[in-house]
Amino acid sequence: MSIQFSNTCPTPHVVAGVLFLHDKVLLTSRPAHKSSPGFWEFPGGKVESTDASPEHALARELDEELGMTVDPATITFFEGPLQGNGVTLSFYAVQTWKGEVTPKEGQAYMWADSAALYTVPMLPTNMPMLDHVRRRLAEWWPVRVYFEDTDAAGVVFYATYLAYAERARTEFLRKLGFDHAAFIKETGLCFVVRSCAATYYKPAVLDDLLCVYTRLEGPIKGARLTLH
Repeated sequence: MSIQFSNTCPTPHVVAGVLFLHDKVLLTSRPAHKSSPGFWEFPGGKVESTDASPEHALARELDEELGMTVDPATITFFEGPLQGNGVTLSFYAVQTWKGEVTPKEGQAYMWADSAALYTVPMLPTNMPMLDHVRRRLAEWWPVRVYFEDTDAAGVVFYATYLAYAERARTEFLRKLGFDHAAFIKETGLCFVVRSCAATYYKPAVLDDLLCVYTRLEGPIKGARLTLH
């Protein structure tokens, strides 16, 4: 989805990027020379008349403010638009970029996990995004490949991927507030795997840092749910 803004509209259009790095997102602080100094936000800025699209505007802002190179074609719509503080604000997901975070306006930055999102003073216009971001972060689980996961050649054993998937599924539900041990104790019930399918495209090797993505697919029917 791409939102096309009219550059003649009197209401400023602002785009913000939710940059995902495994199970964390990038937050930047408002510098002293801007309004609301000290508050944290998802980085971005105003769409200018010279910007071809909101995605191009966000890529430009990330380069100007943080020294990060992002291909606008890889930026995807996340949530919005929202109205507040006299601006129209839309959020876009960014998962690939080149370069390290290099603040150019004296702002601080952090890679925040789900818990940290709620412990820093967030800019009020960004607050409605926190629950959306938390749910997305719950879908990602990072795992490092150790010797115990591989064969003698340092390649991950095929069945180990199923263990990774099981751990990711458990953490996905835990981050959403579902405690397996408490559920079993309270109800005497537990989840069992009825079917499982895997397609292998490329092997992981020793010391790789992987990220397992878990997504709930389709409606929950009775006592059954499908995770991808």
